[in-house]
Amino acid sequence: MNAREHRQKRKQWKENSKVYINKKAIAHRNLQRILDDTPPLSPISVVQQIREDVAARNRRQMRKRRAILYAKIVTLEKRMKNAVKLSEKYKKRYLRLKTQKN
Repeated sequence: MNAREHRQKRKQWKENSKVYINKKAIAHRNLQRILDDTPPLSPISVVQQIREDVAARNRRQMRKRRAILYAKIVTLEKRMKNAVKLSEKYKKRYLRLKTQKN
């Protein structure tokens, strides 16, 4: 690249840089204007806070009830297995006695 081409490239680079900087500044000003015009967020109302508290309490109670029911299901399944074992045991005993008599 000779000196003339180098000057032209540098000149083009300067122009492109100015255009980019101007676009960036305009975008920043527009964003700042939008942020200034936007009203601040409103605080959470008392009613909404109470609803959230009630919902959280209800979820806790539901989880607690569900845990109790799952524990009850486990104990009932154990009792059922024991009852099935006993019934199978007595069924076999009955069949053995029945075959011995014949």
